[in-house]
Amino acid sequence: TQNDTHDGALLVMLFDEEREELHNLTGTGRRTKTRISNHRRRVSMMVMENEDREPPRPKGWSSSICLVLFGVVLGVLVSIPLDVKSRYFTDSLVVSDSFDGPGTPGSPKGQPQEQDLQKVCQKFLSAKNASKEAGKSESEAEPSHGHDETKLWPEQPQHVEEEGEKEKIARFASALSVIDSEKTKIRQLYQLEHADIKRSLWTPLSTSMHIVHRLQAALANTGGTFAVAFTGMSVCAGHGSYFNESYPLVFEQSLAQSFKKAGLRLRVRNACMGGTYTFPYSWCLSNIAGTDVDVITWDFGMMEAGRPMLSEGWLRQVMHMPSKPAVVFMGGYANELLEDQTGGAITDEPGFDRVDRERFELAKKYNKESKLPVSGFWVAPALKAKYKQVKIEEKNRGKTPDGIENFIDILPIDSRKETPEALKNLRWYSKTGLPGQASWHPAPREHAVIGRLFAYHYLILLESALHNEIDRLRTGYPAPQTKAELTAEIQFSGSSAACSEHEEMFCDSEFQCASSYEPRQGRGVVDLLENDNFKKALAPADNTAIRDVIRLKTGYLDRKYAYKGKMADGPAGFRLHHVKDGKVIVCEPTYGWNKPEDVADLESDIEYRIDSKVVEIVKTIDIKEIAKNCVVVTTNCPRGGHDLSLRLLTSTKSLYVSFVIWT
Repeated sequence: TQNDTHDGALLVMLFDEEREELHNLTGTGRRTKTRISNHRRRVSMMVMENEDREPPRPKGWSSSICLVLFGVVLGVLVSIPLDVKSRYFTDSLVVSDSFDGPGTPGSPKGQPQEQDLQKVCQKFLSAKNASKEAGKSESEAEPSHGHDETKLWPEQPQHVEEEGEKEKIARFASALSVIDSEKTKIRQLYQLEHADIKRSLWTPLSTSMHIVHRLQAALANTGGTFAVAFTGMSVCAGHGSYFNESYPLVFEQSLAQSFKKAGLRLRVRNACMGGTYTFPYSWCLSNIAGTDVDVITWDFGMMEAGRPMLSEGWLRQVMHMPSKPAVVFMGGYANELLEDQTGGAITDEPGFDRVDRERFELAKKYNKESKLPVSGFWVAPALKAKYKQVKIEEKNRGKTPDGIENFIDILPIDSRKETPEALKNLRWYSKTGLPGQASWHPAPREHAVIGRLFAYHYLILLESALHNEIDRLRTGYPAPQTKAELTAEIQFSGSSAACSEHEEMFCDSEFQCASSYEPRQGRGVVDLLENDNFKKALAPADNTAIRDVIRLKTGYLDRKYAYKGKMADGPAGFRLHHVKDGKVIVCEPTYGWNKPEDVADLESDIEYRIDSKVVEIVKTIDIKEIAKNCVVVTTNCPRGGHDLSLRLLTSTKSLYVSFVIWT
């Protein structure tokens, strides 16, 4: 029938690439059947996605077919004649090699001519796209951000039934019960009071209310999302421990049940990169962390070496992000959780240690002047309420069964009590020999206390949002503000000495970025390449480390990829889109403690061209003070699209490119 031909056309067009994999899924074992069932389900979801409908669930399958494609694309599926051994499903379409459907003259039995199918499918899809885009102006269309293969946190198609007010109130009340239970677990685990844990976070009331309102906006929409991105270096990347032991993952695990019960999709992105600097990373925050982030954290303390101007540059780039997320400065590393007997780095100021006083003042300034929701987190003030830290003397220094030294011991201030299990042997690792084990990297139990106490604060915020929503539903108040309305008042205001010194480089410029670092959310350097002269490769410093990561199955996500080429490969070409303010910056990856001798120097070994015209790099801007591994190619590139090319001038070295950045 006509419907048969129509569905067949769609299947031919949409699933041409799926045939080979399905043909390989042969056999009769339970594992093979499961693979076929899972594959059929995925194919069905692809069909239904074009119909904006929930995929039907399969009820069975034919034991005589090799090729199975499952789904309803259009209308009511009519009866399809199949081989006598094949079953017919009322809620799916089965296409097998023995399909006996109506053909067309001159075509094999059961197979419509491909040209006719193409026409039918193109006509259908064109009409469908036209109806979807009706009334939507060209300016509203969202730009593409490159390959999805690097998008580690994709949206999953979901179908959520609309609820009535009573059902929502009941669900929110149930979520409150789960939150209360989770908070109790954390307090009992570390034998801390509610007031003790609250001391680990410095946060103005306006910041807390902003996040509560963001959560309310998500709760008001069935199936709403709340995204938290962690940015920083190897500490939050989890180096030295397993990736799933890193504090961003502990944070996610501690919140998962409460958010799920509330009907929210919690998205936690560990975008931390080992051995990286605040810049050029911060020029690419939207590219790396995503454009939909509600909260973003900073953890670059060890690499900034007392240069708060870089923290301010990071803050300014956060304010350029489309979602204008709330900000959290994370602090407290390794064995610096508490003061030692000689009086270590401890402060009575919640959320910041004494070395972070400048960042603390920075946070207050931006919260007051620019309305930026900002806070600071450090575990020490919370633990200090009940515990003291003692450094074990050399002669008594214990060792774990795996041989890792236990540098510190945590003891209750009240000598009648014992240290809880969660704080014993704080420096023990799950396994020795993992990449990155060092005194400055937290061990698993240190990650756990950071992640759980940080999560405790977000349980409180979610609890407040749920109470607000219950009250709103009961009283009939209007829907809460949208996220766009909440962020409208966040604007640049005031000035600072740090910004005035480097204003044109990071304080008030909005950068476009393509990076080859992974993980990332946006476009990569590969999306700008105009030729294939350069090939994707790991940065030299990452080669051995990544081999160990794979061998030991640590799960780390961070990879410092670059595009590598030599003189004989010819120039690398990049297409820059929508240049506005004229700055063009090129960066190589970081190389660890020392740059290899066979790696080209970006200043002296490279010829740069813009639209085939040789340009001299800008040396009047001290880029090395901001980003050690970058050069400013030009500051006056004309508006519009341009071609950037890089040609290596020496045959004895290799060029690595990890970032192309422009304004």
